[in-house]
Amino acid sequence: MTRNTDVAGRANSEIAVQFILPVPELRRFISGYHFYTLSYPPGHVHDDVFYPAWANVRFYASEMNWRITIGDRVFDPVPQVALFGPTSRSSASASGAGTMIGAGLTPLGWTRLIGADAASHADSIVALADVLPDADKLASDVIGAIDAASAAAAMNDYFLSRLSSAGPNDARIEAMHRLLVEAPPISVNEAAAAVGMHPRGFLRLALASFGFRPKLLLRRARFLRTLTRLEEQPNANWVDVLDIGYHDQSHFIRDSHEFLGMAPGDFLRLPRPINAASTRLRRAMLGAPAQALHRPE
Repeated sequence: MTRNTDVAGRANSEIAVQFILPVPELRRFISGYHFYTLSYPPGHVHDDVFYPAWANVRFYASEMNWRITIGDRVFDPVPQVALFGPTSRSSASASGAGTMIGAGLTPLGWTRLIGADAASHADSIVALADVLPDADKLASDVIGAIDAASAAAAMNDYFLSRLSSAGPNDARIEAMHRLLVEAPPISVNEAAAAVGMHPRGFLRLALASFGFRPKLLLRRARFLRTLTRLEEQPNANWVDVLDIGYHDQSHFIRDSHEFLGMAPGDFLRLPRPINAASTRLRRAMLGAPAQALHRPE
């Protein structure tokens, strides 16, 4: 596939993965548009596993028969036009052939484009129309688009029209987001102080815009930094890849059981063709291997 500053892709005989950046005006709110196309014979079920992530809006054709499991919650079938809330657990995916189209929302994007309480949608999937009453027109334009570029243009138009006015907490949300990605090990109180907030206000804003309590968010970011380093450097010494916040290897393994439901080695040995291709493309194009590690503009 074509690779340039705005579009990149990777494909083989069965799977094609493509990312397209939103227009510059939306890059604080949308990390990227993603397109996963599975070309399999009838009856084949594709299994994959995805990292814990921020929220996403996703569209797919009904013949894919898409099922998602997050922890002990099963969404079968996934709504054809769906809002995925932020997740604290990996997501196991099973589907048939077809194309899935999505838009990754940053925490600020959730606040300005969705406007609902993020904690109420954490580790959950709902029909997008339950939250955005005008979602049907967007779905028609995206699913009916002749190619990925046209679908991305339709999403750009919709989200630009949907974008609410700047809010009083925008700068704090982005400071919290940047702190999660970049900060050394700190306590929740230290994190609140770093963005100029009282711990109680910090907690309320974290739940409303990020979906989880600050301590879990800090731990999730620490875990994903280490896991993606380990995936990129499979022969490295564990001491060299563990995030500075970890005491030892067993500490990381305990987190892995919480966030992935399994040991890190078991996860990395799973066949994850879409996840693996997405990780490579996301790192090359967007600068981070996972959506939850995406740096705010």
